[in-house]
Amino acid sequence: MRIEVNAAKAAVLAGLGIWHLPRSVIEHEIESGQLQRVLPDWNLPTLGIYAVWPDIGPQKALTRRLIDHFTAHRSDLML
Repeated sequence: MRIEVNAAKAAVLAGLGIWHLPRSVIEHEIESGQLQRVLPDWNLPTLGIYAVWPDIGPQKALTRRLIDHFTAHRSDLML
């Protein structure tokens, strides 16, 4: 987990405000009642994933494999 997410989670748990954190990071705290969802009808807009790579060299094949993986597992990317 990234340091920024840890810091934001700690601040929210300390009562220092609200934040849009990944559900997977705060699942336990929501279930235990430590946190509750604010503005349940509001969500962040869906953002796309973009890839730009050179058309030559070994990076092309590796990047293509990564894009194929994201495409095959795109439902796993949704929170």
